[in-house]
Amino acid sequence: MKSCMIWISALVLFSLVIHLLPGPAAPIRQGKPPPPSKLELARLNAAREACSRFSLHTRVGGSLVDVLEMNYLWSKRLLEAEREVGRNKMHEATAFKAHLDRMVELETKIKKRLWEQSKGVKLPSRHHQLQERAAAVFYRAEAELWLEKAKLQR
Repeated sequence: MKSCMIWISALVLFSLVIHLLPGPAAPIRQGKPPPPSKLELARLNAAREACSRFSLHTRVGGSLVDVLEMNYLWSKRLLEAEREVGRNKMHEATAFKAHLDRMVELETKIKKRLWEQSKGVKLPSRHHQLQERAAAVFYRAEAELWLEKAKLQR
């Protein structure tokens, strides 16, 4: 009886181990990745269009920080769409570089705007100026970090 219980326990343990092991790995695809689907291309084009429509002069009510956030958000959405359509490390790095370029341009515009305002144009509060600058610096630094990580993963 004792040996029968040992065999049953061993069998149960073995079946649990087999059940918990991962299944066969997905086959590694050789050659070119499949082309982007129509929906992926539509998403990419919509993100490009939306991203190109926003500028620092696009006020949707609220502060310039809100406008900065919209620029960042749409640039990030475009980045995600470009990465998905690209499907390889080279395209991914190119997408990160384009996002970084957009964030550098955004930061440059903010610096220029703040400099112009300091020459006598109506100034927002000092608090808002610091928010605008901090947001732009953050977006640019984040984009640089993402690009560096993408380069390391090549």
